Amino acid sequence: MKIPVGVSNRHIHLKEEVYKLLFDEELSKRAEAVIAEEEAKLEEALIPYRKVLEGKKAILNTGGNKTWSIASALQDIGIDVVATSVKKATLEDREICAQYVKILMEDPSEQPKLIDEHNIDILLAGGRSLYTAIKKKVAFVDVNQTFKAMHLLLFRIYAGYRDWETDRKSVV
Repeated sequence: MKIPVGVSNRHIHLKEEVYKLLFDEELSKRAEAVIAEEEAKLEEALIPYRKVLEGKKAILNTGGNKTWSIASALQDIGIDVVATSVKKATLEDREICAQYVKILMEDPSEQPKLIDEHNIDILLAGGRSLYTAIKKKVAFVDVNQTFKAMHLLLFRIYAGYRDWETDRKSVV
């Protein structure tokens, strides 16, 4: 099972799981109320991040389900993910990714050209892409290191939305 990272994906996932597990209409309604309450708190907590990051453009060079899950999470805080690498992604991941990202890169060597063409602010990739970020003078986030922090989110998915905001602080 692929666990969603973005807020909207998480909400849909939790809702589906609640309905699958509970079969009790009253209990499902109460669960939905808790989800809505926690999501509202999260939205409030993310406002400062959105103020800083709204409108920034990024390229992801990750792999597998990270191609779309990180893209979704970045979009939640206002970052426009222009392109992502799908070289290591499954067909299913590619299809999901196409819902979130305009350009699906087959070859990471496209990064420098895309950075220039789309006025990219942030490159999220493995350490091999650091030189590209330095050369193109864009911010760099080592996804392999950052994803360790993102795993906190994945393993605590049912711990509540407060953990989501905490995880965002550790990544941002």
